[in-house]
Amino acid sequence: MQTFSQGFKEDIVKKMFVLLGLGLIILASSCHTLNVGGHNFPQRFSITGITLSPAEPAAGYVAGTTVTATITFQGVTAPFNFTVTFDNGVTPATQNIVGVAGTNGTGTATATFTIDPFLLTDVPAGKTIKVHVTGTDGAGSSGSADATFKVTGIPNQNPTISTSFDATTDDVTATVGDPDGDSVTVTAGTATGISTGAAQTVAGTAGTPTAGSVTFHFNADDLFNGGAGDVTFTADDGNGGTATSTVHVTIDPFVLDPDTLYAVPLQTSVAAGDPVTVVVATGVPANPFQYLTGVRVTAPQASGFAYVANSFNAGAVGGATGDVDGFWTCMGPTSFLLPQDAFIVRSDAGGGLYGIDFNVTPLGGQDVTTCDGALFNFQASFTTPGTYNLGFQDVNVVSRTYYQDGSQTPDRFWGDITNAASPAITVN
Repeated sequence: MQTFSQGFKEDIVKKMFVLLGLGLIILASSCHTLNVGGHNFPQRFSITGITLSPAEPAAGYVAGTTVTATITFQGVTAPFNFTVTFDNGVTPATQNIVGVAGTNGTGTATATFTIDPFLLTDVPAGKTIKVHVTGTDGAGSSGSADATFKVTGIPNQNPTISTSFDATTDDVTATVGDPDGDSVTVTAGTATGISTGAAQTVAGTAGTPTAGSVTFHFNADDLFNGGAGDVTFTADDGNGGTATSTVHVTIDPFVLDPDTLYAVPLQTSVAAGDPVTVVVATGVPANPFQYLTGVRVTAPQASGFAYVANSFNAGAVGGATGDVDGFWTCMGPTSFLLPQDAFIVRSDAGGGLYGIDFNVTPLGGQDVTTCDGALFNFQASFTTPGTYNLGFQDVNVVSRTYYQDGSQTPDRFWGDITNAASPAITVN
């Protein structure tokens, strides 16, 4: 016979089995059965990474590089559409691309772009560029990812230069280029016995390669003996880039024909107002020569021809005003009687010409019949752009351009004062 407590325990156990059975029935009625194909697994979409090829260098990409961005993602339901956007400095700035699913729900999408060129000198610190990727799958899920990369500017590229000498004109033409579009300044080096003008610049435009030429006219320091030497020209782009070219320059002596007077400008192309050095020289005179009693140098009034104060110098260019050199070396005077600078004035020479009068009186000299060379030199300026020839005037009321022997009579005139062999002066 069971006791009361035993019966109570058995009743509790039975009830527990009943409740457990009911729970299993309820659970079975509320759940779907998972099939083998897995169609009812959760379908998740996400962008898992962005990689760049070629890989970003330690110092960053150089501007102008073409790069491919590869986007990796997880997803099951196609299509997989992505938008790639760059915040600055990339072409194209935005791309729409389609991803390709791989195995195990992974896939990739690629976008190729070019980093816009810029110069390191313009942006020394370089740039940081951000890429933003958004994507969606066929089920409407979305994701995004960001990445950044560093870009440094294109290093400055050196200019180029080539040179050529024209023996007919005594000019050197320097032809320059610069791939960065920088302005290029060309400077001529020095060579003993020959000289030329100041540096010149070929203007550039950013983004367009620079190309152009400048011309340098050369003179011999000793006009009547000529000169020669190797001259190195330097092209400088102003950003640390340089290039050089060396050319041989030969200046033939200026030939002084007998009984001919010359006014030879040493600068044939100048800016308005700049001084031009003029050498007045003679071939061997037809008559005994001792005193340069008068020389009137002329130029068109339209040029604004004027004497540059304190520039008169007897004999060759250089040295002190009273040095015995040039033509006078042959004569060997002890000194000169020279006009005061205030007496060297411009006058109306008639016929649309200005004239400036000069004279040189040697002291302790003698008559000479075999000498030639520089009688004197001075500087002139011109105010009006144009091309002008210098000349002489022999007579205007009285003798203006003539010489005398020791007896100071009669007046002697050169057979040729046309100055046809001397170059013209171009005023810019």
